[in-house]
Amino acid sequence: MAIRSIRSAESNPAAVRWLLPSIADLLFAALLALLAFTDLSVRLLGDAGIGWHIRTGQLILASHEIPRVDPFSSMAGQPWFAWEWLYDVVVGWLDRAAGLNGVVLLTALIIAGLFAWTFRLMLRRGTNVLVALVLVLLAVSAAMIHFQGLGSGFWSPARKTVRALIPILCLLLLLLRARGCSGLCRC
Repeated sequence: MAIRSIRSAESNPAAVRWLLPSIADLLFAALLALLAFTDLSVRLLGDAGIGWHIRTGQLILASHEIPRVDPFSSMAGQPWFAWEWLYDVVVGWLDRAAGLNGVVLLTALIIAGLFAWTFRLMLRRGTNVLVALVLVLLAVSAAMIHFQGLGSGFWSPARKTVRALIPILCLLLLLLRARGCSGLCRC
């Protein structure tokens, strides 16, 4: 019976493609494991403001409104706006549900997902697999300082990544559509 199922998978390339991971899947898994399950996971929380964002998110969840005055610092009571309130709500909820491990996992998922998406986009545009892999790995190593919270410290690593990579990739998609490409096709 085991031989029959192997032969049926060989005769159906779609099943094989679904069962075997692609290079992009392996890249995603490797980055996720590297960021979430090694010493780098602690550094994903290296931003000094992460506690502020978690606490602000918990305050928003408790009060069901975005704070209008600063409740935390020496400027308490002064007018203030939580510009990143949606991120604050997500990490506040995650901290309640899964602790800081949940915040680390979300950050690692965002980072690994964006780089795997970039790799897939490069392949769909016709880039050689090895060239795309080298470029993505160079981009990961260049961006590592931001993931570890060693950069400016103004934004947390996940917000830095989202703010930088998602708009760039969306702009690329818009430019491709302007050239007459439908989505990620090869023009």
